[in-house]
Amino acid sequence: MPNVVFNTLSAPPAPGLYIQVLNPPNFITGIATDVIGVVGTASWGPKNSPQLLGSPSQANQIFGGVTAAALTDIHDLPTDLLIAFSQAQGTGILQAWGVRVTDGTDIAASVVVTDTGGTVTGITLNAVYSGVLGNSLSMTISAGSIPTTFTVQIAPFAGGNVEVYPNLVGGAPFWAALVAALNTGIAGVRGPSVLVNGTIGTSVLGPALATSTLASGTDGRGSIISAQLVGSNASSPYTGVYALQNLLPQVGIVWCSGLSDSTIAANLTTAIASVPAWGLFTAVIGAASNTTTMLSTLQTLGIQSINLTFTGNWVYWYDPINGQIRLVPPYAFIGGTCAVIPPETSPLNVPVSGVVGTERYNPYGTPQPYTLAELGALDKAGCIIITNPIPGGATFGMASGRNTSASPGKQPVEYTRFTNFLALSLSNYMGQFVGSLQSQLPNDPTRAQVKHVLDKFTQQLLDANRISGYQNVCSFAASGNPNQGVNTPTTISQHYLYAYSAITYLASTWYFILSLQGGTTVVTSGSSSGPGQI
Repeated sequence: MPNVVFNTLSAPPAPGLYIQVLNPPNFITGIATDVIGVVGTASWGPKNSPQLLGSPSQANQIFGGVTAAALTDIHDLPTDLLIAFSQAQGTGILQAWGVRVTDGTDIAASVVVTDTGGTVTGITLNAVYSGVLGNSLSMTISAGSIPTTFTVQIAPFAGGNVEVYPNLVGGAPFWAALVAALNTGIAGVRGPSVLVNGTIGTSVLGPALATSTLASGTDGRGSIISAQLVGSNASSPYTGVYALQNLLPQVGIVWCSGLSDSTIAANLTTAIASVPAWGLFTAVIGAASNTTTMLSTLQTLGIQSINLTFTGNWVYWYDPINGQIRLVPPYAFIGGTCAVIPPETSPLNVPVSGVVGTERYNPYGTPQPYTLAELGALDKAGCIIITNPIPGGATFGMASGRNTSASPGKQPVEYTRFTNFLALSLSNYMGQFVGSLQSQLPNDPTRAQVKHVLDKFTQQLLDANRISGYQNVCSFAASGNPNQGVNTPTTISQHYLYAYSAITYLASTWYFILSLQGGTTVVTSGSSSGPGQI
């Protein structure tokens, strides 16, 4: 039998046949950056702790879903998540990171449960998270299926799952058994509660068969300020937008629910660039639909960044939970829609779903369509407007697709999104070459492998019609420009490895000019019985 070795065999221990199994060549896989990151308030869930969500129902379980509190709170996170997920129906799969923030006044609901005597505490039951939804949690103690035992049920808020803890020991030991079951789970039966935890009291008696409902929970959303939404990276863990850094899957599109405070725009831009991602921002109701005001605000702020796009024209949306039409920021419609189109695709002329109307297309008043001059000025300033019609037809959609960068080559939104996609995809794989050995020979295998990997990745993009062309360089020359991927004896001796990848992006069509010439005097070439060529 041969000896099979799954790594490099440097010195065989004895004479014989050795089969050295080598790893196949690896390749770069694209990193998913079409993932939204949303920061806002909620009535349930962890604070400043990003939660990965794959569906509206999962968002409801973790953050409690849309509640009546959303009617008076524009920063409501579940509202934006519900709208964003609705944009993915029939077009793709949406992933979202949600971050809940509070104003610091939030309280977790609780209840004191007494024993059969009705006066001594058996357990203090606490909601796992703060928020008013904790006030709808309840615990019911009933007789177990085994004699002298008790079964406990924790009833959730709407959309959650009932938790059952069966056949807990009776008598005074019941309280210790209940605390252990809630806090750590029951071995072989179930895990700990995701809704409540318990603190044991002083009772020496058993429980009463009764239902106890938690109370006094608060959201901590009444006095939220812009800085709490944007967050900070001054201490660990990071908060707000900064909490969206270094996640897998990587965040690609970011906004703060309802944030329209122009004084925080510069700080928001810095936070989004640290992710890094493409971010959305808007003005307050009224100003967001006034072109003159929007342009003046953009000029005053002076933000010129590939990472930020302004949005305007707040949207009327039917809230199916509260049964009302609400006026909400355009973030979730734009961000959710862009998350399900490829990063190299422009949002220009892409329809959005679920729009009842907008500030300018008011369902309760007379529509005020944008003029071409307005749309052109807003587009050039880096402001995406949801309007009706769009060039593609009489539907609500995005009438522009630029960021606020002053550089024409960097203005397309797809430049930001696709550049982030490429950079993150490359960084996810190419780091393996750090520490590899490099020679000063022209045919060095390390440099050849670098070029091979880059060529394979970019050729796949070209074959999929995601780019127009590419050039990858990781060569050797006695003298050259390291910034162009040319390695020299000097740079190699100083432990540098240089590579250069030039990629030509696809260009979105902003201006489609179709020339029409008609009339009896028009002369065309070709047969009179078939189409000619003008």
